[in-house]
Amino acid sequence: TTRKSEDVEIEITVDGAQTPQVKMTLHRFFGILLGKEPYEVNSAALKVLLKNGFNCYFPIPFQKSCRIVLRNHTKKMNSAIYAMVDWQKYHDDTQLTLLRLHAQYTEQKPAERFDSSLLGAIGGKGFVAGMFHATKRHDMSDVIWHTGGDTWLIDGETSPHVLRGIGNEDIFGYSYGVYKSPSDWTGGVHLVGEGPDTSEVVCYRIFGMDAIPFKSSISVRMGARANDVEHVLYYYKESHSRAPGVNSPKAWT
Repeated sequence: TTRKSEDVEIEITVDGAQTPQVKMTLHRFFGILLGKEPYEVNSAALKVLLKNGFNCYFPIPFQKSCRIVLRNHTKKMNSAIYAMVDWQKYHDDTQLTLLRLHAQYTEQKPAERFDSSLLGAIGGKGFVAGMFHATKRHDMSDVIWHTGGDTWLIDGETSPHVLRGIGNEDIFGYSYGVYKSPSDWTGGVHLVGEGPDTSEVVCYRIFGMDAIPFKSSISVRMGARANDVEHVLYYYKESHSRAPGVNSPKAWT
């Protein structure tokens, strides 16, 4: 693709859905966050190689149609996009999985101190496949990791103690900070500083066989200080599934 991939938008729509399942800049979809130039990402699901090789290995199931669009918004005359899609065709009567790939980008600049930032609140049936998390430090009162960690509320759970991380780095497989060491499932891909002196970080987790399933809903949040935060959440969901309605009384006795 072009060297300025933040000018390129990716959009993925399957089976004629009214709203794309993926719509964001190419940078964000591949975990290039905080406005940085492309750095190496070497996970099982997403790989960004030097010289702008953006490779996606997340399966993109569809039953009837799949539309993938790259929009080049740069105004440079010599800008160009090169892309290739490999796909498997089955017989028309083959019933594939009902799950469809989605990706969601969220940001808070800055987040609220001693609060949490939302990665995604999803209604329906599916599973979380992976996530990227980025922080740019402004709050110097404590280290970048001391935020309360991640919180997962699944299928109507309300207690944040059900599945709650300790520090911001723990969900990504690290302890006492994140370090630049990409692997198939976890990794740090961009850092400024190290340990307590870290001022910028981008890290990821691909859940693989440990994907987090939900039957009716899921809410994913990350503890925050007054820093700039960005997230990308990758999940699969049955297209027409919804969270069950809440039955509230119309009158109180």
